[in-house]
Amino acid sequence: MTLHVYCIRAAGEPPPGAEVRGIGGAGVEAVDAGPLCAWVSRLQSPPAPEADRLREHDAVVRAALRTATPLPMRFGPGFAGEDALRAALTERADELLASLERVRGRVEMGVRVCWQAGAARARVPAERPELRPAEEKPATGRAYLEARRREFALETAIREEAEALAE
Repeated sequence: MTLHVYCIRAAGEPPPGAEVRGIGGAGVEAVDAGPLCAWVSRLQSPPAPEADRLREHDAVVRAALRTATPLPMRFGPGFAGEDALRAALTERADELLASLERVRGRVEMGVRVCWQAGAARARVPAERPELRPAEEKPATGRAYLEARRREFALETAIREEAEALAE
């Protein structure tokens, strides 16, 4: 068994409600450690960092945010049991309490950019005619190589556009 930790809160803040579900639908409970409390799920093994698991982890942190400002934990291997978790929280109590105070009343915001390569693959050739793919099957070796060059240039242009957007 492993304890998957979603977030840290101050002791005494409301615990997770019965409706809060975590990784794979597991229940979420509070484990107290002195002035701190961790929201955790008891799992058979550490969860794989797959998109659905990451969304479930995030949903628990968001549920915690409804009643107090939590300190989100990284998605990771978790702890072997409550004793190991309590020891880690006790060891870092001053640091974690200072972090909780620093984020109290604040919310982290993020921006997600979704790249749609298919849309770019249609738009870029319209904007740059020299990158348009051949309309018919190349009849000669030279025509084939020219078509391949355009395909490669198109992919390069799309990749460069994506990289520029990411920057």
